[in-house]
Amino acid sequence: LMAKALGLLNSGAPSPHQLCEHAFPDLLAMAVVPRQARTLAAKAALSANPEACNMHAAEQVSRLGKMKLTAARTALENIQIHPGEPQNEDGFFRAMHDVRFSRPFFHAPHLSLVQAKVKLKRNAVSASRKVNKSLWRIDSSIFARRKIESEGKAYFDGSEIYTKRAAVDWRNAIKKSRFRAIMARNDDDGVAGLKEELAEVQEVFAKWYPAVTRIFNYYCCRSSEIDESVFTLNFNSWRLLVKDFGLASYKSKNCKPTDCDNIFIATNFEEDPESAMGEANDDNALMRFEFLEALTRVAMLKYGKDQGLNDISDSVQMMMSECFAPSLISPSMPRELAIHPNVLRRRLYTEACAGVFEKWAPQLRSTYCLFKARERKKTLTIGGWLRCCDTLGWTLGEGGLSYINAKICFMWSQMCCTNEISKRRNLTTVTFVDFLECIARVAELMFPATPEQEDAWIQETLTQDWDHLNNMVRTDTWEEFNEVRDEPPLHRKLEMHLENTIAHMKLEWNAKNADHLRRKIDLMTASLGGELWSG
Repeated sequence: LMAKALGLLNSGAPSPHQLCEHAFPDLLAMAVVPRQARTLAAKAALSANPEACNMHAAEQVSRLGKMKLTAARTALENIQIHPGEPQNEDGFFRAMHDVRFSRPFFHAPHLSLVQAKVKLKRNAVSASRKVNKSLWRIDSSIFARRKIESEGKAYFDGSEIYTKRAAVDWRNAIKKSRFRAIMARNDDDGVAGLKEELAEVQEVFAKWYPAVTRIFNYYCCRSSEIDESVFTLNFNSWRLLVKDFGLASYKSKNCKPTDCDNIFIATNFEEDPESAMGEANDDNALMRFEFLEALTRVAMLKYGKDQGLNDISDSVQMMMSECFAPSLISPSMPRELAIHPNVLRRRLYTEACAGVFEKWAPQLRSTYCLFKARERKKTLTIGGWLRCCDTLGWTLGEGGLSYINAKICFMWSQMCCTNEISKRRNLTTVTFVDFLECIARVAELMFPATPEQEDAWIQETLTQDWDHLNNMVRTDTWEEFNEVRDEPPLHRKLEMHLENTIAHMKLEWNAKNADHLRRKIDLMTASLGGELWSG
């Protein structure tokens, strides 16, 4: 099709209708430009599709497809043998994504870049001119408001905001006198050294807090809740976490699964239910600060009483090093646990991704306003997001998102919020820029990465200095830094995903074009009493 459009085959170019069906309307413009432009476009097409002319690469694609098909059949057999288990269902959805989107398909070349490289002549006598392209800056892009709206006033969640979050959560956890008394009894320094020990435990948690946050959020998403309760850890999710990370053992004297069940109950006890903290606290689930208390209690049983380690901070460090760190990078564990949310943001903050979003910005802003209007909120809630996923067809049919993955996309797209009690609205909702990141994460799931690419992102999680990137992202070297990375460009996935989504919405809303769709959505938002986009 590409060759026909460029006039390289004798069979002639396809009709405009045929081109639009294949999402290549830009090729019409390329068909009438000088021969130099057509040659560069052909080279760009071959460069974007290495499997087309390389037998070895084509064999690899075929072999990978067969492996993923086998994995999907195994996942289906697991569901048939053990129906109703969330872990098997999640594995089946993941396997179907791999099968569906690993099939070879044509990647459209960057025709806009091709056009910029050649001198297009308006007529035979006109002089050629060069296109001077200004440098892209994130501060003037569609992502610019994130730096203003985020609590850390940055584009990435750096070490400072995680350290502050750990301090706030730990301060809330040790307000309970019963918890402090238990720590004093189990530490070798007793009451006299309690203040120092509390500071040491906080320091250990601060070191591991990005991972602790991902673990807590992931197992919150594993619940069946679809409202604000998603942001707390219920009993079933706690038991699953204990099992997955091997925190309890039937052979243990003091840290059996039933002991961990009792820890959940004891930790969930509220000393002052009438206080602001007590009113915000779910009576049947753990908030993030209570999760720290529960982990500390487990460490005191597993390494204190079982192994005779009388220093609580050392017990917590041992638990994080021996139970959590190896499991996070284990192939059997979900990749979301091992990959920092900043990894996708590093790929998202590019001129190409910003251009895709800006192309559909009016429709995306109207959609955001519609679903937050349904919830009567100023920002989009988790319930509004899940309803959005359903309406746009992302959770429907074979290969659609599971609710677990949809909730993960929501939580991973939020910038770090330190206080889960006083800043509850920030914790449970997303801004418009967060909403754009949600869409990018959905696109990433719709077109999954290879295991090798995921391994590279895990390595980046372990080694990347996000504070350094926070400074670099606003400089002229940012685009060059991202271009040298060997990975599939996120903007391609994003472009295909949004093209499909807008086409689905036009069909559902019976809209003639994208602008007609936006007007229809705005009318619906106004009828619900919601605010239209302004500014």
